[in-house]
Amino acid sequence: MLSQNHEELTVHLLTVLDHPNPNSFTAAAVARLTEGAKAS
Repeated sequence: MLSQNHEELTVHLLTVLDHPNPNSFTAAAVARLTEGAKAS
């Protein structure tokens, strides 16, 4: 069940990345997550 939720979250994040809105909080959150992923 956890992996299913993880997959849905991943798809959602990819959708946001494909259609970014620089003024949205979600885009800012994704940018932070992306930077965190690059750092680790």
